[in-house]
Amino acid sequence: MSIVSITTADATPVQPTLKTINIHADADNGIELFLGPLEAAIMRAVWAKQCQTRAIFNYVRDNYEPTKTGELAFTSVTSTVDRLYRRGLLLRSGDKRAFIYAPFVPSEQQFIEEYLERALVALIDAYPREAGRIIVDHAKKV
Repeated sequence: MSIVSITTADATPVQPTLKTINIHADADNGIELFLGPLEAAIMRAVWAKQCQTRAIFNYVRDNYEPTKTGELAFTSVTSTVDRLYRRGLLLRSGDKRAFIYAPFVPSEQQFIEEYLERALVALIDAYPREAGRIIVDHAKKV
């Protein structure tokens, strides 16, 4: 898997609180450009319905095609859900035995737009001349 990391220069906390944007260059499209396959499946589960961890696991188990052989472990899902929460992508309410998760960004489309904008702004800020040339060259092809 090819991953390009872009770290924003501004360390001021923003929502979500990510300072690094990973771009999975070999992803076909969608949120898989910015998240791993299990993370993307979990986000889709939460966008489909705000729910408890067990419901997220059931949705992911039924809809996720793991890249590795074997069963999907509940602990893998809970660890990934917690990581998405700590990264600011999920909101959490309730107590430890029955957390309810909701997406910070209300839709997959809005997520893509926000992350794409962050990636582009970071690249333009870091490499203004090169980014400008690439944008103009690409616009000529379209």
